[in-house]
Amino acid sequence: MPDTDDDLIPAIGYIRVSTAREEMISPELQRTAIESWADRRRRRIVHWVVDLDATGRNFRRKIMKAIAYVEDGTAKEIAAWKYSRFGRQRHGNAVNLERLERAGGQLVSATEEVDARTAMGRFQRGMLLEVAAFESDRAGEQWKETHEWRRSNGLPSGGGRRFGYIWHPRKLPNLDGTFTIQRERYELDPVAAPAVVDMYQQYIDGLSGFDKLAKSLTASGFTTTRDGEWWGETVRLYMDSGFAAGYLRVHSKECQCEPYLTGCPNHVHLKVTDETVLPAIISEEVWVAYLEKRRIVRATPPRSRKPATPFSRLMRCDLCRGVLTKETVGKYSYARCNIRRRRGPDKCAGVRIPYPQLEARVLKWLKQVADDINDEAGKHPVGTAGVLVAGADDKRADALSQQIEKLE
Repeated sequence: MPDTDDDLIPAIGYIRVSTAREEMISPELQRTAIESWADRRRRRIVHWVVDLDATGRNFRRKIMKAIAYVEDGTAKEIAAWKYSRFGRQRHGNAVNLERLERAGGQLVSATEEVDARTAMGRFQRGMLLEVAAFESDRAGEQWKETHEWRRSNGLPSGGGRRFGYIWHPRKLPNLDGTFTIQRERYELDPVAAPAVVDMYQQYIDGLSGFDKLAKSLTASGFTTTRDGEWWGETVRLYMDSGFAAGYLRVHSKECQCEPYLTGCPNHVHLKVTDETVLPAIISEEVWVAYLEKRRIVRATPPRSRKPATPFSRLMRCDLCRGVLTKETVGKYSYARCNIRRRRGPDKCAGVRIPYPQLEARVLKWLKQVADDINDEAGKHPVGTAGVLVAGADDKRADALSQQIEKLE
């Protein structure tokens, strides 16, 4: 008599393919191996959890969902193709295995016959997980050497396309399946480079934030290097990297954070001196001005950066020096002492000025000092970004014309 579903032990099928397509083990092959194991061992796969392009060096991935299924009683086991699919980080493996077993669950391998309920089985599983961590460490050291070599030659560690540039990769595929080897380098894109200059200048001048710049890029027909839509955070990461100024953003060697975090504050900018490999789109002066603007923005509260009214945080009460805030009563608006409004008349007798009267007084004062402001402004030269591309407008026009002809 065949087993019913109630007779089979419920298990979670877990599949992981690493970012580098490690060992080129496809999700289909892993799934087939787990299903075959389930048939042999009288298990029932109640859920499949799939991590594609996920590294095993941390647990910021869907494996945590599989553990949660065991904790809530949905399943008794997590079945992976090999133990290495669970993780390649020693500390993470130990912590999450303890969490799994505390909930009464087990981690099993579909291709490694180990009974982790026995002392010998736990020892064998520990050795297999240690081998997985060793392989990860060895590969990591090789990648570090590769990244160091690339940076010493003025190239970003990850390579790939960058906005504002035309990327010339080291290997060019030929029609016959062979490759042509050339010097990897970046060349200024005559169409996108001027847009990068505008981005920095608008931010420095306070005309646009990252969200507004993202909308402007999308409206102009520009996409990210992955052909996606621009978002404010994407623009921020790109501009903060300093790549357009000829810099490489590198994680400090002194930092020992483990696992490595992309948002780790311990990053430095290395200047690329060989402009034949990475020419700068913006000047050094613009880059310094941008960093200063970013410093000021970080230190300024959001409400001060985007004031609700033209007088926000500029008005003070003569009696207590508290801030005057806008108060609307029906159709009328007033500037009122915030100390009086929040703490009562015992703290401050307070003032309340109608907004039309306040605006009229400020406008009258501005007319009195307008000439002095203009004279002072004339003493300071207006800064420009300075496109470091000879004849950028002409090149951009030619490139657009060629693109139109190609489309036609």
